[in-house]
Amino acid sequence: MQNTEAFNAASNNAIRLIPREHIGDFSKEAFFSETADVITRRDITSNDDGTAVELGSDELVGVKLYRRFQYDKKLTDIKRIGFTENEYSFFVGQQIAKSKMKNSLNTGLLSLVTALGTESANFNSIVGETPETLNYDAIPPLLAKFGDASSDLRHIVGHSKPIHDLLGDSFTVETENVAGFSINTGGIPTLNRGLSMTDSNSLIDPTGAGDDPDVPSYKSLWLAENALRLEESEDETMWGGLVDGKENLIVRVQGEYAITVKVKGFEYSSATANPNDSTLGTAGNWDQVASDTKSTAGVYLETA
Repeated sequence: MQNTEAFNAASNNAIRLIPREHIGDFSKEAFFSETADVITRRDITSNDDGTAVELGSDELVGVKLYRRFQYDKKLTDIKRIGFTENEYSFFVGQQIAKSKMKNSLNTGLLSLVTALGTESANFNSIVGETPETLNYDAIPPLLAKFGDASSDLRHIVGHSKPIHDLLGDSFTVETENVAGFSINTGGIPTLNRGLSMTDSNSLIDPTGAGDDPDVPSYKSLWLAENALRLEESEDETMWGGLVDGKENLIVRVQGEYAITVKVKGFEYSSATANPNDSTLGTAGNWDQVASDTKSTAGVYLETA
């Protein structure tokens, strides 16, 4: 029952799910690096050779993830509860659509959090501080990570636990309009950012708040446009029909597809194709290729 309304317009295009097929296990996009100081003082008294700046280049590398699904059920079990084979296939199709969205979101968030966590400039942690739950005083130092580009952090994605902690903190803010807005409308003041609340395990570190395995920490994301791209990189193939040769006929619905994960400003640097969650969640498999933090996906705040 996880909320997956976080794609495209629902996240102000911070998390995008788009069709873009490609061959091979990796997707590479070459780009020219930004140059910090190309403009210099010109000496009008000199005729020496000028000093040139070479524009560097790099690659944004995404990785393709191959996915499958399969439902098997005895035809007689479908008939015994008053449904037809076609009706069963319809219900299965609805479940598959929901599961695909959930898997894509959770896999993408895992990649995003892992990549951002490789650079101290992309996250803060208040675990162990007072308070250590998500609160408004902790947000400005996080936004400051983007400096004068902090307005580019247009959307918040967080687990319901810290987001509701933030709602509770809004009741204590000594500004009548803030507390009044929260209480009267039930809304959560978010500094004019959009908000997507999703109970994704990718946003939880099971032991992040201490040595006790029952005390997790949570990572709430402030994201820029195109922070995470999930590309439908291989046509979905679905098959459905009766399977014989068993004691009872089996109704089978089976399919396969692929998505490619890309994190803004980072590359998937491992040679491992079709990685599992453990590999995607390994910090050493992600490298920042953007020359400036302001050109990356965003920042996150770790809280209890």
